[in-house]
Amino acid sequence: MARRILVYGDTNVWGGTEYDEHGRLGRNERWTGRLEGLLAGEFEVVEAGYPGRCAGSFEKAREIDSDYDGREHYEIFFKSASPIDLVVIALGTNDLRKKYERPVGAIVDDLLWFGGWTRHLEDYNGGKMPRILYVLPHKAVNQPGWYEAEEGKRGELCATLKERTTDHVDLGTVGLTGDGVNFSETGHEDVARRVAEQIKEIFKKGR
Repeated sequence: MARRILVYGDTNVWGGTEYDEHGRLGRNERWTGRLEGLLAGEFEVVEAGYPGRCAGSFEKAREIDSDYDGREHYEIFFKSASPIDLVVIALGTNDLRKKYERPVGAIVDDLLWFGGWTRHLEDYNGGKMPRILYVLPHKAVNQPGWYEAEEGKRGELCATLKERTTDHVDLGTVGLTGDGVNFSETGHEDVARRVAEQIKEIFKKGR
């Protein structure tokens, strides 16, 4: 029986296209679909992405769209996908937006919340705690009026998460569309490959 992976994330999990809040790439174009192919039938990938989703639960995001609250829907997606062997958290990019004015420490705590809350859900997962893999926010290119963030905060966030988590993928620079934040076709390919390599390492020899 194939192991199951839940990928919980934002627009780049959902498959957003350039400057389009509604355009969506196909399953086999998104990195999550490509990931399942790279894992050669050993894993089933359940994707739960939403454009604009943040890791945290805070008013400035909810005022724009209540579904931007990353904590709000996590439990139902987890329960629906269980049994799960690995949760991939691919969030943080939206939390870094200047308009939200979120300190790095708060974003770190929000991201680490998923690991803690998942432990509370073990009973819905056959009594087993899945591994947690963090896909760290990539380097975006500021586009006024579309996406603006401070690169220094992103670097600090990634450095802190690497210190405080066991399993993570630091994307750094990846291929992007012209909007500076959504993955290009080559970007999706690259992310899928790098995440697949880390997943194989996690489950290598029963880790």
